[in-house]
Amino acid sequence: MPEIITTPVDETPVQQVETPEQTSEPAAEEATEGTEAPPWGSDEDFNPESAWKLIQNLRGDKAKLQEKLSAQAGKAASEEEEPSEPEPEPEESKAESEPTVDQLKAEKQALQTELTKMRALHANGLPEEMAEFLPNGSDEEIGLAVEKLLKFRGAGTPAAGQPLPPNPAQAAGQNPPAPSKDDLAREAFAAAGLS
Repeated sequence: MPEIITTPVDETPVQQVETPEQTSEPAAEEATEGTEAPPWGSDEDFNPESAWKLIQNLRGDKAKLQEKLSAQAGKAASEEEEPSEPEPEPEESKAESEPTVDQLKAEKQALQTELTKMRALHANGLPEEMAEFLPNGSDEEIGLAVEKLLKFRGAGTPAAGQPLPPNPAQAAGQNPPAPSKDDLAREAFAAAGLS
């Protein structure tokens, strides 16, 4: 490592850095053989004043970071000794997890509309699946939509709580009694010529 020499000139210290040319020949040969070009480029581009300023700034940054690290290590050690209360959640995460008043009002309105639809469907004997065909409006709009659904339901279908009318084709006495097994067996043997 080059040796730094400082000499005061006009009350302002001027710092000189010994370059490899100023050192002994064997050290200069070892430096050029084992390393690539210096990071500042060629020796003509090297500015010792800016290099010294950079070194001082880096040393200052290092000292600040070491102080910060030791302060954090001391804080962590003190926290391990004394159990502390859990840190409160930041306001941003609370806002994301808790719904706002407007969101709650909108959800309440949607649930009330859904309840109105279900009540109208059950009162008129319609299945819950028909709720998707009802509007998200007032009670009157939902009632009108239920009436339209009842019109399309068919005139032969009774409303809820009323029995189905009898089917005339199913009336007793119009259909002949079913043949017995013996009669069926005789018919089968007769058809086969075995009777």
